[in-house]
Amino acid sequence: MEFRYVGNSGFKISEITYGNWLTHGSQVENDQAKACVRAALDAGITTFDTADVYANTQAEVVLGEALKSERRESLEILTKVFGPTGPKGHNDVGLSRKHIMESINGSLKRLQTDYVDIYQAHRYDHETPLDETIQAFADLVRMGKVLYVGVSESDRPTDPRRPRSSRANGHPFDLQPAAVFDAVAGDRRRRRTGLRLPRHLPSRLFPDRAGCADR
Repeated sequence: MEFRYVGNSGFKISEITYGNWLTHGSQVENDQAKACVRAALDAGITTFDTADVYANTQAEVVLGEALKSERRESLEILTKVFGPTGPKGHNDVGLSRKHIMESINGSLKRLQTDYVDIYQAHRYDHETPLDETIQAFADLVRMGKVLYVGVSESDRPTDPRRPRSSRANGHPFDLQPAAVFDAVAGDRRRRRTGLRLPRHLPSRLFPDRAGCADR
């Protein structure tokens, strides 16, 4: 297995990343899902991507169970925040400080870990000020619950009046729409969102009903 740097950071992930969208916790039985994770580990995959909204949080639960006996320092775990979870109340969706803080706590519990390597904004929140979202992410980095942050998908229009880097506001990271760490169907996403994808973009390994399938 080869490893690649994420963006301009010193952080490396496996060039094939295992994702569990529409599989774990829903279409694939838990035992089969765990077997697929085991097969991925045996193949040298160390990077696992999920989201709290997948199967209404159950995908994180299954992944956490599958990885709980592995050495945490040897894994890279990515998850996302935005979508509605729980009873889907008025604060159970979006990128407000409240939802971000409560969502990371839930994700860490379900994934059975003290931190995630990359925490991603799953979508752009048109109802929450971007500065509020960035500040919440920055606080999570400082708290040690998140090591890196990123953007999964964004349709935010470019505003030339805004600083291109969140470092300009004193935050310990860059959060730009170009920083796409979660890449499903990269070319299609690029056309839909207008985002610039990283040069070395990892592919994904998805389990399907028949077993483990490289897609």
